[in-house]
Amino acid sequence: LEGEVDGSLRNRLDGELSEYVHSRDVSEALSLCAARGAVGYLFEAIILRSLEEKSGTTSALCSLLSSVCTAFPRRAANAARAGVRLCLEMLEDVLIDAPQANLRLAEIVATLAIKGTLPLPELCALVREVLPADAESG
Repeated sequence: LEGEVDGSLRNRLDGELSEYVHSRDVSEALSLCAARGAVGYLFEAIILRSLEEKSGTTSALCSLLSSVCTAFPRRAANAARAGVRLCLEMLEDVLIDAPQANLRLAEIVATLAIKGTLPLPELCALVREVLPADAESG
């Protein structure tokens, strides 16, 4: 694993994520991602935030994910698996408050698959592992 993120870096990453949604400037986010644990934390924050955001915001956050995948491919692959796993584990609960969350997750997963960060066979195996069999058929 990449490691834990201290409170100061977490606050900076959260602030940068909010700023990015408005500015679409990836430079500061990418520079913060050089710190140990930052890629994993940023992936988790982007994925969780995307589930409750508007479609346009999710698209912007997917663009940031894509940039992080390009800049930090190995760390991004680990973070993608962990972030998507977390999202799948809590998706049923999230759908109660955010009925469009499955569409947002699909956009995120498509971005990760297209970048090659989370290849489709690996994604399918992750879904089968995390979701109960009856959830897949429904």
